[in-house]
Order: sequence, then structure tokens, then C-alpha cells
Amino acid sequence: MAEDDIEKLLYFKTVVKEILRLYPPYPLLVPRQTIGKCYIREHEIQPETLVFVNAWDPEHWKNPIEFWPERFLDSAIDYRGLDFEFIPFGAGRSGCPGILMGII
Repeated sequence: MAEDDIEKLLYFKTVVKEILRLYPPYPLLVPRQTIGKCYIREHEIQPETLVFVNAWDPEHWKNPIEFWPERFLDSAIDYRGLDFEFIPFGAGRSGCPGILMGII
């Protein structure tokens, strides 16, 4: 097996994603401060409020505490920060700069 063969191991990728889903490297992402009044769901957040984002949100997953890699087999959800239900490395400008090294 060569290093290039890792890309072909689909089930291996689902296991890695499931591990990251259950045990994100940093469960509470780096806190951010709001610059203006905003709303998160039904909550009004005042300016200059420190906001913590929980990277492990069980509301988005069926059987959230079960180790079940198959949930990612036919799913396009990825850890790169585009799918906000799965952000083990954060998202956007505040995403982890070491994401590629962390995945390796």
C-alpha cells in the first residue's frame, strides 16, 4: 500500500470523520466577541458579548453518542467548515490554520 492509496479507503475516511464528530480537537471553539447586536436563534445578543461555539452539537445527529461511521458513507458532510453541523476545526476566517496537518 502506498500513501496515495489512503484516498481510496472510503470507510477509513468515515471512521476519521466519526471520531472527529464525537471527539472534536477543541470542543468549545475560540470565543468571539460580537461587534453589534445580533440574534442567535431566539436570543438577543448585545454588542461586545463573548460568544462560545460548541463544536459538538448532538442536536444535529441521529443517535449522537453512538459510534457509527456509516452515517458518513453516503453523506457529503465534511470537516472543512462548510457544513456547520460538523465543525471540529471551526469555520471561515476563524477556522484552524492547522486543519490539514491535523487530518494527516
